[in-house]
Amino acid sequence: MWEAVGEEVRAIVDLGVIECSQSEWRSPVVLIPKPDGSRRFCIDFRRVNAMSKFDAYPMPCIDELLNRLGEACYITTLDLTKRYWQIPLDPRSKEKTAFATPSGLYHFTQMPFGLHGAPATFQHLMDPVLQPHTKYAAAYLDDVVIYGNNWEEHLNQVVAVLRDLRAAGLTANPKKCRLGREETTYLGYTLGRGQVRPLIGKVQALQECRCRPRRGRCVNSWA
Repeated sequence: MWEAVGEEVRAIVDLGVIECSQSEWRSPVVLIPKPDGSRRFCIDFRRVNAMSKFDAYPMPCIDELLNRLGEACYITTLDLTKRYWQIPLDPRSKEKTAFATPSGLYHFTQMPFGLHGAPATFQHLMDPVLQPHTKYAAAYLDDVVIYGNNWEEHLNQVVAVLRDLRAAGLTANPKKCRLGREETTYLGYTLGRGQVRPLIGKVQALQECRCRPRRGRCVNSWA
């Protein structure tokens, strides 16, 4: 287990996301199993979150966003690389993100996953970046979507959004971007051709979910 932690620490040190720390704070490392059998490296920030102020900045309403996208003829989705790690931490906040490993104490230089204010902070960044493009683009955290009904116009809008993302110092992951699709997936739905449908795999998971009797009723096993 600790070998996996060491490998992950070395990798993110090389990325400049963490650095050695002399902090008086310390949160534990947690390895979460992933579906492919590997483990996700996480930090348990519950104690830090308990002492942090909550950021009430609003998140987009997914239903309203999907309604706007369903009628589009062309849809482009952009996935921003490493999401929160694109936002530098205030120097005064770095020590509060410290975590312990067998090789020593480290803290983040970029905003880590797991802080309860991270989603609102990221959305607070994205909304002004996309404000000039609100008629044809939106973002739910790092998932940016651009939509329209005219091909040439759509291409120009994609270029305009990419230009402003670059100006803001944000980068996208080309392997996860989908450009000019008539149908694509976004936020767990299939969009395009005038329809919004849940992903088939998610529907099948619900259909195949076993039921067990409880006081004469059939309830979902995860209830």
